[in-house]
Amino acid sequence: MRIYEINSDILNNLDSASEEKQIAAVTDWAPNISYIQRPSEKVQLAAVQKSPDIISSIKNPSEKVQLAAISKYVTSIVHIKYPTPKVQATALATYPAAIVAPLNWTPSVIDKFKAPIITVILNYMKHGHNDNARSMVKVLSDLGMRWPEISVMQKSLAAS
Repeated sequence: MRIYEINSDILNNLDSASEEKQIAAVTDWAPNISYIQRPSEKVQLAAVQKSPDIISSIKNPSEKVQLAAISKYVTSIVHIKYPTPKVQATALATYPAAIVAPLNWTPSVIDKFKAPIITVILNYMKHGHNDNARSMVKVLSDLGMRWPEISVMQKSLAAS
């Protein structure tokens, strides 16, 4: 039974509860973090380990909390308002197609992952997943990435 989810008296007092009780509450049900005004990093980590997407409910999560969320579920990066360059790099290293996430990507980070990103696009094209390839190419173009491969892929995708 989810005590912290059910008992509204406890939820209303969760903000002033001890860190241990807060951790227990978010471990039981991650959305309980919304009842805590300024959760500690430990509480935030417990919440994202339970449910990585809950990071969208955390104001200004630390880099450590961001990394915990994306290491559990890489597409959680879409729920992070301002992922640090290290978090962006970790996401792209794990899953280059994450580039389609609507973020303020750091161009220098994207440049470091040019080869794996291009490889994913080419694999999409090779296997007939042209819509996915188009999405990635569009994002790269919109971000101002001026790789010669992008224009070649755009022409190839337009012809298909």
